[in-house]
Order: sequence, then C-alpha cells, then structure tokens
Amino acid sequence: MKLLITGNCGYVGSVLTKKALEEGHKVIGYDSLIHGEHILNNFEQNPNLRIIKGDIREKEKLSPLIKQSDIVIHLAAIARVDNPLHLEKEMEEVNRDASIEIAKLCKLYNKKMIFASTCSVYGLINEQEQADEKSSHAPTTIYARTKSEAEKGIIESKADAVICRFATAYGPSPRMRYDLFINEITRDAFMRKKIELFDPNVWRCYIHTEDMAKAILFLIKREDIKKGIFNIGSTEQNTNKQQIVELIKKQVGDFQTKVLRDKRDPRNYKILFGKIESEGFKAEKSISDGIKEMLSLLSQSSEDPYNERFTNYK
Repeated sequence: MKLLITGNCGYVGSVLTKKALEEGHKVIGYDSLIHGEHILNNFEQNPNLRIIKGDIREKEKLSPLIKQSDIVIHLAAIARVDNPLHLEKEMEEVNRDASIEIAKLCKLYNKKMIFASTCSVYGLINEQEQADEKSSHAPTTIYARTKSEAEKGIIESKADAVICRFATAYGPSPRMRYDLFINEITRDAFMRKKIELFDPNVWRCYIHTEDMAKAILFLIKREDIKKGIFNIGSTEQNTNKQQIVELIKKQVGDFQTKVLRDKRDPRNYKILFGKIESEGFKAEKSISDGIKEMLSLLSQSSEDPYNERFTNYK
C-alpha cells in the first residue's frame, strides 16, 4: 500500500515511517524539516521511501501526492502546550486550516485519512470523571484548540477520516524529544539527579511512540473502519505525575524533586480507551518499558540530551 505521511520526520512520524517500511508499505514522506535536514540521516536508503520537503499549507504541492496515495496519515503539526501567542496565527494555519484542506482533498480523491489529534481537547476534567469519545471539548491551550477545531472541519468535509485522539507520547524516537513530560524527567533524573515538577497530582494518559505507530498501522489494515473518532492509549496508563516519578526511582534510584508551586498544568484528565480496544487494538508498551529504553539511550548516546535539537521549544 502507498502511504502519504505528513510530518514523517517528526517524533512520531519517524517511528511510523520505519515500521511502515518494515511491513512492506511504500511511503511518501512530506515534512518541512523544520528541525534540521540531519533528520534525514535517520532513514536508510530504501526504494520504497520518498521524502519531499514541503509545508502542509502548500495545497498545490500536496494535491498530486494525495491523489497518487492509497491512504493519507496526517501527523504534521506545531505541537506546543505553552500557549505561544506569537505563534497562534501560524498554529491555526498549520494545525487547523491545512488539516481541513487535506481532508477536503482526501474527499475529492476518495482517499482514507488518518488524523492525529490529541486527548488534550478534553482539557480539565473533574478527577472523578473519565472522558470517552463523546465527552465535550474544553481545550485550554492553542494546540488543543486548533486540534479541536480541525476535527470539526474534517468531520464537516465528509471525508473518510479516522480521528485519533492520542494520549501524551513518550519513549525513544529517531527524532528524539526531551521536552515531553516522561522523557524530560527521565533525562533529568539520570543526568542531573534532580527534577522539577509542577502540579504533581494532576492526571494524564500516556502512550509509547511504538504503540502510536502500531495503532495507525492497525487502522490502515482495517478497511472496514472508514470513519470515526478513537481515543488512542491505555487505560492502565492513566496516571499522575507523582506516580511516574516513583516508577523512575525504581530504575534510577533516588533523586531530588523540586516542586514549582507557582506553575500550573493546563491539562487534567482520565481517558477511556474501550472503543479502540473493542476493535482489537491494545497498547503493548508500559511506562516502565519506556523509562528503561530511554535510560539505555541516554547511557549509550554521545549527544547532549539538552541540545535544542531535542525540543520543539526554541
């Protein structure tokens, strides 16, 4: 099958691209290479891989690529949760407007689309409640709002689109990021024996990068699932920050924890994943697995994990 993957050189996209090639798919990767062209070194020469540098706002460039593909996996986005007001217009153009245009092109060419959204669309939820796919949206960041608005536009386009509301990612990737919560505090605990924590008791759900890729490949194979919204993650990985700290201590040993009391987390939610699990998908990797893999990566790598290459916040 020929796949068009936008953002294929990113944190999740690079994991997905490798797994898709391993499964025998042909991949057209479309990426802005905003984090540097050195990322291309992550991919070995493969006759089934073609990478095109481009901006997803370039409709004329994307249109023929969508036409010649079997399925479009749309991952490309500006992923930040710090509410950067100077980037708000660009995030609206990239995360929302371009995503809706891609859906319209998929509708035009009768192509199935898999869209990467986020569980952050649910925002702040009462601790006694759990969100399913029918729960209302209450986004608290520009990123979550633009994803929520993109979902609405994609549904209105009438395209065959599967919307994946992913849990918060963690774990190794060819395009590694250390600005995601589990990755960041694992790095700091290992490298500095000290972490900074705010709102230690807020809840979120998590998913390993490999399970994100597997979920997408699962949905590619399921030709009977043409449309729909799925929370993608693991019920067992609904947890709070303090519990993750304890998991890291089991592998790293003790370290200092500084609680930042003047900073607040804009997300607090527990998510239900029964819908995707009832279709036959189940996340396989645990948070402890991811911590172990990242500790191995940190101990073997000669690169500085604090280099700005490993963050989206530049």
